[in-house]
Amino acid sequence: MRLFPTGIDAERGNTMRGTGPVAINGTTVYAYYMLANSLVRVRISVDETDRLGIVDGLRVEITLPGQEAMDLLVTATNRIPPYVWLHLEPLAPPSGNPTG
Repeated sequence: MRLFPTGIDAERGNTMRGTGPVAINGTTVYAYYMLANSLVRVRISVDETDRLGIVDGLRVEITLPGQEAMDLLVTATNRIPPYVWLHLEPLAPPSGNPTG
């Protein structure tokens, strides 16, 4: 069973959808969001995406309404003006294997 930091069971296919204030790296934007399986999708404006410097491969902290902050990786940015869909996946937990 894979749990998000918020306790949502990703393997059961729980789905959360909504609109409202979403914090991305500490900046609050109005967004449409959905959480299903191990994928988080957030739709924000092209302008906000550019202002926040969001690109594929960026590590971000996302806080959805009523949830705890999650560390995620931007795996894709689909630009469909005037919006951008951010596809986000949870970061792998630290392995605990020291290197060096």
